[in-house]
Amino acid sequence: MEKYEVGYIQEYPVYFIKEKNMLYCKDVTIPYDKIRDALFKSSLDRVHIKSDITVIKNNSLITIGCLNTTIENLTNINKNIKKIKTCQKYY
Repeated sequence: MEKYEVGYIQEYPVYFIKEKNMLYCKDVTIPYDKIRDALFKSSLDRVHIKSDITVIKNNSLITIGCLNTTIENLTNINKNIKKIKTCQKYY
């Protein structure tokens, strides 16, 4: 199964696993659609992704589980994933 490094959150690499449409970071896998919706489509400040993973939005700072990052970083990660998904359609 191919995985693509799409960015970092803190010092941890974030991988996109295209066959399963999943993100992997720090020994946790999260469905890409769920995290994307929680970050970019939901108006809620706190969204539960899995029983042990909550996304908390506080202005431009984002907490995903125990990791902290910025919305700018997550936007860049999302752009990298979109590039991979777009290229995938042409194979």
